Amino acid sequence: SSTGTLQPVSLVDVGTQVSGRVDRVDVDFNSIVREGQVLAILDPLQLSISYRSAKNDLERAEAQYNLAQREYRDKQRLFERNFISELELLRAETDLKLTRTSFLNAESNLYDYAIIRSPINGIIINRNIEEGQTVAASLSAPILFTIAADLENMEIRAQVDETDIGLIKRGQPVRYTVDSYPDRTFKGVVRDVRLKPEIISNVVIYTVIINTTNPEGILMPGMTAVIDFIIMQKEDVLRVPSTALRWRPSEEEMQRVLGSERPVRETSERSPDAQMSTSSFAPPGGSGTGMLWSLDDSGNLRVHRVRIGDTDGINTEIIPIDEDLEGKRVIVNRVTAAQGQRNASSQPAIGGQPRMRL
Repeated sequence: SSTGTLQPVSLVDVGTQVSGRVDRVDVDFNSIVREGQVLAILDPLQLSISYRSAKNDLERAEAQYNLAQREYRDKQRLFERNFISELELLRAETDLKLTRTSFLNAESNLYDYAIIRSPINGIIINRNIEEGQTVAASLSAPILFTIAADLENMEIRAQVDETDIGLIKRGQPVRYTVDSYPDRTFKGVVRDVRLKPEIISNVVIYTVIINTTNPEGILMPGMTAVIDFIIMQKEDVLRVPSTALRWRPSEEEMQRVLGSERPVRETSERSPDAQMSTSSFAPPGGSGTGMLWSLDDSGNLRVHRVRIGDTDGINTEIIPIDEDLEGKRVIVNRVTAAQGQRNASSQPAIGGQPRMRL
C-alpha cells in the first residue's frame, strides 16, 4: 500500500519572451485550446519601437546581402577572365556568406512575440495573468498559462519505501481510491520506477509512476490516491478474517473442548501469530494448519481445523480439513459481559463467561 498524487501526463508552461502590458486574454481556467490558438496579446504599442528597430535591421541586412550577391557575381566573371586573383573571389564569397547570415538573423528578430499562442492541444489548468497586468521578461520567461495535454490519461506519483520497492515491477496492476469517491475503486498500471531515491524522515523513498485513465473526467490533478499494488491475486478461495486464526480460548476451555487434561499442543508447523505479518502484505505460499473456533446452537465452543493459505494481512485463505466451513460464523475476539451489553451483542453468553464476538 502507498499514497500518491494524481497529475496530468504532460504539463506545458507557456511564457513570454518580451515584456509589456497584457492587452487581451482570450482564455480562462478549464478552457479547451488547440495548438496555435491565441491565448493572450501584449500591448503592441509598447513593442512598436523594438519592432521598427528590428525591421530597419532587416532592411539594412537585406540591402547588404543583395550588394554582396552582385559583387560576388561580378568578381566571379572577372575571375573567369583572369582579371582578378582567386583570393579576391574568395573574399567576395566570404562577404556574401556573412551578409546572408546577418540577413537571416535580422529576419528572425521580426517574429511577433506580442501574440501568445498555445503550443499544444489541451486544457488550461492555471492562468497567472489578467488584462492590464504588466509582465516583465528579464532573466527568465514569466509563466502566463499552464496547459495539461490530456486529462483523460493521467499518472500517479506514488511514494514507496525501500523495504517494499523490490515487490514493484513495470506493468504491475494497481487499484486505488480517492477521498472524493470513497465507494469507487479505480485501476492503473505501473509505468516506471524512478531510480533517484529521496530520504524522508530517515526513510529511503522511491517514486513509482502509475498510468491511469480518466474517461469520465472526475479525477482532478492534485487528488491524493490511496494505492494498493497487486502483488498476487487469487480467485474463488475460502477466506476468514486473519484475527480469527489468532484467537484462542482459555486453556481450561480448550482442554474441555478437545477432551485433554494437559495443555493443548499446536499442530501447525508455525503459529498463526508468527504467520500473520503486521505489514499490509504477507508473502504468498502460506502453509501449515490452524484452528478456528465457533459456537454451536447451545452456546458451546467448537473447534475446526484448517490448512492456512495465502494472506494479505487482513484476510487469510483457508482450506477446511474436517468439514465444510463456507458461511460458518467463527469467533474473532472475546469481549466482557459489560462490553457485550454496551454493544448490544446478539451472541449468547457461555455460562457466565465473557462473550465471544463472531
